[in-house]
Amino acid sequence: MEDDKGVHLRQVYPEKGDSDTDIDIIAIHGFDTKSPETWIWKHPGNPEMQVNWLQDPNMLPSTAKRVRIFTCDWPASLFQRSTTVQKTVEELSMLLFEGIQRGLQPMCGYGKEDRPIVFIASCLGGIILIKALVDTGETYISIRRATRGILFLATPFRGTSFQEVAAWAEPGLRIWARIRDRQVSKLIDSVKGSTFDLETLVRKFTNLSREKETSWILSNFYELGKTSLRPNGLPQTFSKKKLLVDRSSANLDIIPDPFPLDRPHVLMNKFSDPECPDYKVVAGRIQEMLKLIRRGGRADVWIRENSYTEDKLKIERLSGEKLEMELCYINLAIVEQIYGGNNRAVPRFSSFSLFTRLRIETPNEGIRVELPTIFDYRKGQNGNNFQPRRILIRGRAGVGKTTLCKKIVHDFIQGTWNDLFDRILWIPLRRLKAWKPQRYSLEELFYYEYFSQCEDGELLAKELSGVVRRRNGETTLFVLDGLDEVISGLSTDGNLPQLLNTLFNQPNVIITSRPHANLPSSVIPPELELETIGFYPGQVQDYTAKTCDFQKASEIKSYIQHHPLIEGLVRIPIQLDALCFTWNDDINHDHTPQTLTGIYQAIEHRLWKKDVLRLGKKYNQEPLTPDQIQTSSMRSIESLVENELLFLEYLAFTGLHNDIIDFEPKHLNKVSDEFSRRLLLDRFLPHLSFLRTSDPTARQSQNYHFLHLTFQEYYAARYFVRQWCSQTEFEGFECLDLKCLESQENGTTYCSTKRYNTTNYIRRHKYNTRYNVFWRFAAGLVQARGGDIQINRFFRAIEDEPRDLFGPAHQRLVMHCLSEVTPSQEMPRFNQLRTQLEGQLEKWLLFECHHGRYFNVLPLVGDREFPESVLEATIRKSPKDVRGRTLVMLGNRRPMPMKIGDYVGSCLDDEFDELIEAALEFFARHPESLSEDVCRRIFDLVTHPSPDIRHSVVKALHQQPKLPDSFVERTIVLLKHPDEGIRGSAVDILGQQTNLPENIIQGMVDLLKHTNNSLRLAAARALCQQSALPESVIDNIVERNDVRRAVVFASTAEPLPEELIETIAALLGNPDGDVRSHALLLFTQNETPLPEKVIHDIIALTEDPDSEVRSKVMDYLWRHMTKPEVSQAVLSLLMDPCWQVRSMALLTIEVDWTFVPDTAQAGIMAILLQDEEYSVVNTGIRIGLEHQLALPEIWQTVLAWMENPDLRGPNRRLMAQTLAEHSASLPKEICQRFMTWLYDTDEDAWYHLDISELWRQPTLPDSTLQSISTLLTDSALHPYRMRDFLHFFSVWTDNLSTSYTANGWAKVF
Repeated sequence: MEDDKGVHLRQVYPEKGDSDTDIDIIAIHGFDTKSPETWIWKHPGNPEMQVNWLQDPNMLPSTAKRVRIFTCDWPASLFQRSTTVQKTVEELSMLLFEGIQRGLQPMCGYGKEDRPIVFIASCLGGIILIKALVDTGETYISIRRATRGILFLATPFRGTSFQEVAAWAEPGLRIWARIRDRQVSKLIDSVKGSTFDLETLVRKFTNLSREKETSWILSNFYELGKTSLRPNGLPQTFSKKKLLVDRSSANLDIIPDPFPLDRPHVLMNKFSDPECPDYKVVAGRIQEMLKLIRRGGRADVWIRENSYTEDKLKIERLSGEKLEMELCYINLAIVEQIYGGNNRAVPRFSSFSLFTRLRIETPNEGIRVELPTIFDYRKGQNGNNFQPRRILIRGRAGVGKTTLCKKIVHDFIQGTWNDLFDRILWIPLRRLKAWKPQRYSLEELFYYEYFSQCEDGELLAKELSGVVRRRNGETTLFVLDGLDEVISGLSTDGNLPQLLNTLFNQPNVIITSRPHANLPSSVIPPELELETIGFYPGQVQDYTAKTCDFQKASEIKSYIQHHPLIEGLVRIPIQLDALCFTWNDDINHDHTPQTLTGIYQAIEHRLWKKDVLRLGKKYNQEPLTPDQIQTSSMRSIESLVENELLFLEYLAFTGLHNDIIDFEPKHLNKVSDEFSRRLLLDRFLPHLSFLRTSDPTARQSQNYHFLHLTFQEYYAARYFVRQWCSQTEFEGFECLDLKCLESQENGTTYCSTKRYNTTNYIRRHKYNTRYNVFWRFAAGLVQARGGDIQINRFFRAIEDEPRDLFGPAHQRLVMHCLSEVTPSQEMPRFNQLRTQLEGQLEKWLLFECHHGRYFNVLPLVGDREFPESVLEATIRKSPKDVRGRTLVMLGNRRPMPMKIGDYVGSCLDDEFDELIEAALEFFARHPESLSEDVCRRIFDLVTHPSPDIRHSVVKALHQQPKLPDSFVERTIVLLKHPDEGIRGSAVDILGQQTNLPENIIQGMVDLLKHTNNSLRLAAARALCQQSALPESVIDNIVERNDVRRAVVFASTAEPLPEELIETIAALLGNPDGDVRSHALLLFTQNETPLPEKVIHDIIALTEDPDSEVRSKVMDYLWRHMTKPEVSQAVLSLLMDPCWQVRSMALLTIEVDWTFVPDTAQAGIMAILLQDEEYSVVNTGIRIGLEHQLALPEIWQTVLAWMENPDLRGPNRRLMAQTLAEHSASLPKEICQRFMTWLYDTDEDAWYHLDISELWRQPTLPDSTLQSISTLLTDSALHPYRMRDFLHFFSVWTDNLSTSYTANGWAKVF
């Protein structure tokens, strides 16, 4: 081979215009060869068949995604010109990097250390490469820094077998060279045996590879095939077959196990096809290299090894012990949202329940999200499938946002989401408030956050920012922790807001925040909004079992089960940890608090015992020891920490009053300044278990928040009660107005102080929802501190004017406060008052039961804190019709008191059918209350003459997975009862048992032939619920035309057998349209994948002559809209002559509007808006509003239909619902007309109308509020309409604009 001139870099894949890559692969050939020949495999029998594995789209480009592939030629000829001075290895190595740098520089943004390079080095090319890496000077240091991986193909680190023939081969080579006026390359010395220089080079390379800053990923291959040692051009006499680079020759100490390839040396860099076993090994290593590189550049490695260490990701319990990650349960739920006119997400209004407020109720399964699945595809609000990449997670203090972030980072390091992202960057945003860089950029931020302690920190920050910038963040997951802590910075001038917007607008981001913060308009809205929720009940048990000894865990479990309030409270992670920490010391099986206040007092006592030691408290000038305080009373502990306790109380109350839960240094300092006993904050705050800082590692002033919001409310209540019990009625207390906190020129801060009377404070804030838990604690603490006189005075103040206009808010307040007061004979005055208050609750409960159907509000009876004694007395004393409605309203209460369950069981023997039916409905919702005696009573009712009661019996017994044998035997007898209705109920009861004996199954098969259609259907349904049925029974069901409807219940939980699919598919061609419909129904109900032929047969039914069949076919096809033939067939049905078919086709398309071509959308909207059937028009309006299509035409259509006198009943409700859901974005004219239009005399339509979406809008135009105000002044307002406006008032009380304050609304009412 002729010698070449210099080093040349050539891009072989992809085309140079394609820049969607992030890594360069550079292939360097070996001695006595060149590119591209050295990489091309040629067929031995047909040289025209050639494959370049570096360039062939089916080979390396297919395996190595998002890379550029280069070949690098260098002067490697065996025979050099005799007139030139030969280059040394040192000179060739320098030229190698010069050529690579020169080749990469013209490509904008490349050739820098932030773009990784992977080298594939063949034979001697590997020696030249490692020499270049070892001897790199400042000129080419960027290439060494960019190097991430090297794959060596038969590189002779210890020399080659050529040394065995060199003594006699070299003279021949020189003679041959002289004949051709050439000289033999001195590089031949490098492929002989190992030399001192070669060993030195390998040793230096090994040491360099082990340095932290290099982080090279290395792979090494040697050959198993022998090679003829005859150099090119020499006669056969020079031929001798040997292993040229065997395992020992290819050995590198840093790669203890090189890979063998079953091929000779000349084929070590040539592969024939993707299925070649050796190619798979080599390509697999390259693929693994790329994966590791994308996950672990030098910057990424530093972050993992220094920022994401086990210690920094540790979750610490209150005891100081480490909590294992497997016990860090992260439960998430999708936030139900509505969107305002600016597309900003706004959470829905929550209910009045304490556990709803604390976000510890178990959400519906449909909105639960497991942490590993947050990036999975899911269905959006418009029905389209999407993969969320921008996620907002809200959570209150104490429910685990910091734990969430640590868990996310930990799981990523363990492999979760590694197929989606190359790296994860967790940035606690609160740290940015104290950050004052010279310039605000990602590079500066990364240096500050990760690399400030690294010698090459600036370089790593530059590298990381370059990777993020070059890929536009597509492979980086940002975890931005604490939106609420920097939200104010987004509205200020300067460079910080620009950087924050850059972070928040990354394509892959998880943003955490407290509930109150909303993203500004400059930030792209999240694609998915979640909230952290408490532990699930099973997780509570797992946690206690794994963190406590068996006896302690058993006692805690029993305590939780017998105290409904505690059962909900311990689902807050920090509360459960506190309970476990406190148990045995201040809470045990002999002393178990019965109230929320009692629990917090016990936890407070235990934590102060811990903090007394951490604060270094002394007694008689000697430091206290754990033994000295183990049995100390709370009063003794309080005397030791009096100053710290008073500070916490004042801080908590000041924060509650000013609506502050995250205390900045300026807040803490001002409270400390105002506090009479000066304390060194930095000295004691870090040692208080009740306060947490979001970032314990912060090097500067930190923000603090209470362990959980309820602890702030508890200490705030302590402060209030201290004032309440120590002052007369006319004395007051002071509180800082921190919202007006201002900085003075001398560096101090100023804010005003206001004085409040305790009684007036109750009057002013007793209905404020922020004070809900506060008043509970206040009631319990007043009892503990003030006794009978003070607790009586406290409840009198609550009872005083002003009173809630409608009643429920006041009754809830009284109910919740009463639940915190432990009954005692030592409080005669209060006991008398308590009787009166419970009497009021009883009256209100009766009022709800009488008139609750008029009011769309949560009934008090469903609140688990409604006094059991009042509930039981009310049920027993009320008339039977009211009693029945009370039982129905009790359905949502969890758990159910045992006494109530026993009493409801006695109602089963009553003669009043409505009461019996209500009792059965109660047990259907509360199967845990079903005792054996109650089950027997329920079963006795299966022969009741009322069909409704028999149906309720079936529902009540549905929750019993296995009935006693005696019940089954009695039910079998009922199969022959002369009353067909009773036989049907018996069949339904048996059908709920999934493993019936063969004789019963045969009896049901016989019922398939009965003349009564309902009985036949019941038998078919019961048979199909069995876990296993003989095929003969299934065939018997299918063959009978009159029970085909029951087939839809068959095998819904299991895949349909192939034979049954064929049987049902044959029915698609049955001449009876009803048969074809039921066959479709079966395929719709069961998700078993169907053969393509069956799917095509179903598509053909879109042209079926029976309109019912054409409608039913849509129920199946909506899941297959990705098939072009399906979407085309469904679109064609929009012109169907039957409006039901058009409506079904439209609903199918609405599920995923993206299947409608852009060019066809306007035409389809025009067709829909002109349809003669209003349900079709309404769906078109809904689609148009959701996708902002044809709005002028929509408003014109809406006005026209409002004027249409035929728009009544269901169609009227459809329009109202659609407009209410989009009321925030309605034009003023439409909005005013809509409110007037709602005020209609059609009472039935109004009764069934659900316009709750209107009340859930984040904002409403003044025109809407004015319209509502006008309607409310009408004395003829019907109770049904009053119901909806009462609902409006209940959810908008805290959201009305200044023009429509609560007082203004009260006047209207």
